[in-house]
Amino acid sequence: MKEFLIPMHFTFMISGVVLMLVAAFLAAPKKEGWFPLHKTLAGTGAVAATVGFISIFSLKQKMNYPHFASPHAVSGLTVLITIALVIILGTLAISGKKAARPFHIWIGRIIAVLLFLMVVSGIFRFVEIFQR
Repeated sequence: MKEFLIPMHFTFMISGVVLMLVAAFLAAPKKEGWFPLHKTLAGTGAVAATVGFISIFSLKQKMNYPHFASPHAVSGLTVLITIALVIILGTLAISGKKAARPFHIWIGRIIAVLLFLMVVSGIFRFVEIFQR
């Protein structure tokens, strides 16, 4: 099972990060027709990241490993919670609550920084685990 869940975690997390970053860059220039693709890519990225999270959570559960015991795990949970918040704010913004839009934009930018930190901490965690 371990042989399946670890690559699943990598694949879905990398996919989620790439999709969400592309969605963010699409929104920046505000060219005609950007919004449907932004929404689709961001939503798909959030789902991919959630599946990646569930895969590693399941592995830790099956192996009786502690949850949220590393900076990478804590930052990953923080990013997922923040992604949920930005989705809620984006939904509010498109439903007429214009005051939510600036928060959606700024928290989205913060997510980009958090994603970078999470990836870096994940690389360090990967190296740490496989040096044992």
